[in-house]
Amino acid sequence: MVRSGSASAFVRAAAAPLAMVLAGCGPSIFACTEDSGCRDGAIVGACEPDSLCSFPDPRCASGRRYGAHAGDRSNACVDPMVASTGTFGGDSSSAAASTSTDHGSSTAAPTSTPGPTSDPTDVTSTVGDTTSVPSDLPRDTEPLLWLDFADLDAPFGNRGALGGSATCDPSTCPQPDVSGTFAAFDGVDDCLGFAHDRALASADGLTAALWVRRDVDPVDYTVTTALGKPLGPTIYNSWALYWVATPDLGLRVFGAVNSQRGETSTAAAFGEIGAWVHLAITHDGATLVLYVDGELVDAQIGPGIGFDESPVYVGCDDDSAGLDYHVAGAIADVRVYDRVLALEEIAALADVSPAPP
Repeated sequence: MVRSGSASAFVRAAAAPLAMVLAGCGPSIFACTEDSGCRDGAIVGACEPDSLCSFPDPRCASGRRYGAHAGDRSNACVDPMVASTGTFGGDSSSAAASTSTDHGSSTAAPTSTPGPTSDPTDVTSTVGDTTSVPSDLPRDTEPLLWLDFADLDAPFGNRGALGGSATCDPSTCPQPDVSGTFAAFDGVDDCLGFAHDRALASADGLTAALWVRRDVDPVDYTVTTALGKPLGPTIYNSWALYWVATPDLGLRVFGAVNSQRGETSTAAAFGEIGAWVHLAITHDGATLVLYVDGELVDAQIGPGIGFDESPVYVGCDDDSAGLDYHVAGAIADVRVYDRVLALEEIAALADVSPAPP
């Protein structure tokens, strides 16, 4: 979890490893030669005529969506002309041949993704690093991930569009409240994980939101992560909502996103111990916005978001040393969207507290 941006000086004082910065020059590209070279977990995709991998997606008119290593076309729907004629929309150039970088050069494919590790699969796509945003993605109002803890028989079921369920990671579960509105986290090892899905790396944007009740004051310079998606095997996050305390500034809540080129973060004062606080971040590919109790409190412009196949974690974070930064308190109404919610939508989420303070 690199913590920089508007709070860079504060974060460097909080923890030295947090000063690391990702370096990079644009989205990674893998040039395929046959279908068997295109895999997303157990799914075998197709090697398109432009030598980029695609995978089945019924939301696209062509039925296929480019994978995460397709450069500027990452996560975009494949042009229907590819399916019908075998050509890329009349464009005879190959996107896999080269990609322009911020440094004015071009890199022959396949390229490795820059970052703090030598594994080129750690960072697989970016939102802000792409030059265009697909216009054919569905504009559903449903979140992809929605944990409301309402069903006491299946408290960690996902009511969002992706379905499925969050799992206790590694084995200890938070305790769902009998009211069916929140789950209590012990601050030691309670943690929930929701498996990665390609939809969670949407180029349409991001909103992550939840209610949190902090039951203890953290020790100074100790990070607590309420919600986030790690990036790679070290200390980075695609995005996160977390808080840190210092003797000088007191308790501060942060929203952060990280791309291949660096991190953007926002910060604000946190609420009182034992009180429910609604936290949310949005990112549109360029601007990160932090909301507290439905009000916009900070915004910063940065390079974008990088993604890999790490899960979304609730109540903890997966860092270089394993699961850590556990929440001691309660969490409710966890939501992750593949779009940017408007101010009034976030205000509506923050309108009713999940339980009395």
